Amino acid sequence: DFMVAITGTPGAVPASLAVGGVSAWRAYLRFDVSPTLLRQWTVVRATLLLTQRPNAGATARDTFYVYPQVVLAGSAVTDLARAASLLGPKPGTFVGTGLSPLAADSVRIAAADSGVRSVELVRLVTQWRNRADTLAPRAIVLRSDREGMAAIEALFHSADAAPELRPQLRVSYVPGINF
Repeated sequence: DFMVAITGTPGAVPASLAVGGVSAWRAYLRFDVSPTLLRQWTVVRATLLLTQRPNAGATARDTFYVYPQVVLAGSAVTDLARAASLLGPKPGTFVGTGLSPLAADSVRIAAADSGVRSVELVRLVTQWRNRADTLAPRAIVLRSDREGMAAIEALFHSADAAPELRPQLRVSYVPGINF
């Protein structure tokens, strides 16, 4: 007989966003996107730029996917932990009639690496077009595909970091196109 003591991964480093780990860290990002942009223009590309910090406890082989999910929690939900659990469908699942997949791009992360990573969000941003900001915030949650199953986690600079390291949403749009 033997006893195994299991502990979660350590907490996030100050001024960083953690994704993954055994304790299932999620990063909640809220955006101030103009309703005019969403209603009068057609978004053709939306890219989230994140600057990754190296995770000292990881090896080069520790890789996993990070993907975004749209937050469905209304503005009445003020607890971020609760809001981060009220999410839209996972990427690749079908909604409604099943004719169009609601998929969001993911990015493969090596936890020990650093540098700028980009995640395409155009499908999530277009969902904001049909929903008032008062019903649900313009927010996403970044999750790991191995959430709660693997101890590896990715660290990204947060909004508290230097301006050049902060997360950025780059949006490309054209005059409104009615489909």
